[in-house]
Amino acid sequence: MKNNNSFSGFYKKTQSQRVEIIQKEFNLSEKDIKNLNTTDINFSTENNIGVFSLPLGIAPNFLINGKKYIVPMVTEESSVIAACSFGAKIISVNGGFSASYSGSIMQGQVQVKLEGNSYQKICDLLCSHKEDLILSLNGLHESLITHGGKILDLSFYHIPDINSLITLIDINVCEAFGANLTDTICEEYASLIKEKFNLNSNLKILTNLCIKRMAEARCSIKFENLAHLGYDGTLVAQGIEEAYRFACYDQFRATTHNKGIMNGVDALLLATGNDTRAVEAATHSYASIDGVYKPLSSWRIDEDKKTLEGHLKLPISLGTVGGITSTHPCVKTVLKILKNPSVSDLSQIAVCVGLAQNLSALRALVSEGIQQGHMRLHNSNRKI
Repeated sequence: MKNNNSFSGFYKKTQSQRVEIIQKEFNLSEKDIKNLNTTDINFSTENNIGVFSLPLGIAPNFLINGKKYIVPMVTEESSVIAACSFGAKIISVNGGFSASYSGSIMQGQVQVKLEGNSYQKICDLLCSHKEDLILSLNGLHESLITHGGKILDLSFYHIPDINSLITLIDINVCEAFGANLTDTICEEYASLIKEKFNLNSNLKILTNLCIKRMAEARCSIKFENLAHLGYDGTLVAQGIEEAYRFACYDQFRATTHNKGIMNGVDALLLATGNDTRAVEAATHSYASIDGVYKPLSSWRIDEDKKTLEGHLKLPISLGTVGGITSTHPCVKTVLKILKNPSVSDLSQIAVCVGLAQNLSALRALVSEGIQQGHMRLHNSNRKI
């Protein structure tokens, strides 16, 4: 990105002025600009009768691991993009986000029927042939291996209530979302164990709870930078920590806390052509992975540093190749604005967007209230 000052007062400009800035900043062609409003898509859902559009905006001010980003977001809800950008600005003036990504490992599940056999007997059988099974599966996917991926591991667990052994298959899917690939490998594995050991399988499909595909973001904010509309920054920081603790002990509050995070994450996923339903399912499942639904982010005060420390960790399965990322014209332009990110980059951007969104929501809640800014923008949009 050339100059973040180009985005100062961006919201005050006309749409044509905004587009001109974006075009210059990212060296976009006239075709790229046309793509931002295209209804000419080269794919179709079943029984297609038209194209449904949603607004595409941008959130500037993101500084992630020392790199500046302008984040495209698709949402119908007023104030989401403004809040996300504002949260990112507060974090950026405090050094920005620190983010990481664990890697693109998807897991598939194959339900093996025990049918009178003991779990331990079948588990021992499969464990003793695990390396051969992995070798056979990788032999079917030379293209995946060429791109740096492969089947990594097989593990097993028992569900007595349905008399089944479950095989978990770990797969490095590289830059793809990997759903179709994972499902295919699960079916191939089921065929292999039927052929070799006469074992029958029932369900063969990926799990969207991708706990080996985690993105994480952290930030540290000085109390003084949280001052807002006459509200003391120290008191705002304390209020945010208390709001987080409220969510820790109350599922009703935790649900809304997490929805606010996903306001931003979903908007980025839509803009980049990714599967919002998969990520929503994963994140809300992860929020209750210990048996109690909890807030996905955490906020705590560091009294020594006089800072508010934020943290967010999400299971997140994204793709930058395949699916509509390769066919939707607008998505192609959006990815250019994001500097053609890898899956690792995009996952880290997504978790930072969620943390920025969460910060803005909590800051508003503990100061003037959530409605004041939201309704001002909502009423403004109704006049457009």
